[in-house]
Amino acid sequence: MFVCAYSQFFKKRGVVGVEDEYQLFNQVTGLNLCGHGEEFLAQVIILVDAFSFSPSSCSSLVEIFFIL
Repeated sequence: MFVCAYSQFFKKRGVVGVEDEYQLFNQVTGLNLCGHGEEFLAQVIILVDAFSFSPSSCSSLVEIFFIL
């Protein structure tokens, strides 16, 4: 799942009201992270470390955001 690709796909085609990749990531994951770029990714990594996600769920979560 590539969050950025989805939001950019619809935005480029003129769809109104498409959330940006950060809002979409928060909505999909149920998180409420702030910031953009590396700051946002750092928060994702901190959460992964803090909650000791299994390697498979960790890589999926980071993979979803890494495309941003």
